[in-house]
Amino acid sequence: MAALTVGLLLFAFACRTEPGLPGCDGLGDPIAREECRYDAVKPLVNDDQALRAAVDSMSDEASRDLLLYRLAVDNPQRAQSLCALTRTPVLREKCDKVIGRPHLAGPPRPSP
Repeated sequence: MAALTVGLLLFAFACRTEPGLPGCDGLGDPIAREECRYDAVKPLVNDDQALRAAVDSMSDEASRDLLLYRLAVDNPQRAQSLCALTRTPVLREKCDKVIGRPHLAGPPRPSP
């Protein structure tokens, strides 16, 4: 019986998720895990409160900042507010480059 209890506890620990990012932490492949997190947060990009709650729930700071950077690249009109949430110096610098390129926020120009 004790082995069953320990097994269930280990299973529950292995399947834990971060609040706001259901199922992502249980993925063993780091690329799949990051994609899962991005897909979970992407719909929240225009909801500041929900986005902040989701990214604040992430315990891995590098993963959190990578997520914010990717959102900033994909949503240059929101880059300034997204980059303001980053904490790691490398991604803050990369984010600042996105902010410095406001022309990315407009519609794509037609090819000549």
